[in-house]
Amino acid sequence: MLKRHFSVVLLCLLASACQSTNSEHSSTPQNSVQITQQELDSLKESAAQWQQAKPSIDRLIAIENDLNLLITQLNDLAKSQTENQAKSSPVSEQVVEPVDVKSNAYTELPLFALQVASVTETARLTRSLEELKSKAPSMFTGQFAVNVEAVEVNNVVYHRLKIGAYKEKQMAEKDCQLLKQKEVNCLVTQYTNKPFSGM
Repeated sequence: MLKRHFSVVLLCLLASACQSTNSEHSSTPQNSVQITQQELDSLKESAAQWQQAKPSIDRLIAIENDLNLLITQLNDLAKSQTENQAKSSPVSEQVVEPVDVKSNAYTELPLFALQVASVTETARLTRSLEELKSKAPSMFTGQFAVNVEAVEVNNVVYHRLKIGAYKEKQMAEKDCQLLKQKEVNCLVTQYTNKPFSGM
């Protein structure tokens, strides 16, 4: 008799435990989080702000990548030029005059020039050229080629100030070294036949 009562009580306890477990599962799903309406509104606002800022962030990332590439190239170029300068004899103080592009004294077109500035405002080109003339006046004896190349990078137009007109890259590199000795940054680049009118 006692054994029978014990079985009935045990069955009742099991039934109530199962019912309690089922009610817990039905009221709150597993792995769910409850938030207030204010928190939901704040999350929606943050998502909207992110969507608005995303194009600007993408543009900044693209510009950063371009700048990193340019810095790497300039560092490699500077390292190479330093090594070459250390191996070769000291550069003569005499400036080798580049080809005069305003005359028809040569039959081949020049291939190289020295880029000495890159600016977004054309008014700064004249200032850059005047600074260059004051630092290295010997580069501007007689008629000297000064050209400007406009390039667009990430919807921004850059105006590259280029001086000289060289048939041989070696001659351009030599003059670039002379400019660097006078604390003028430059790099050998492709010649552009677009004369600068602000001289």
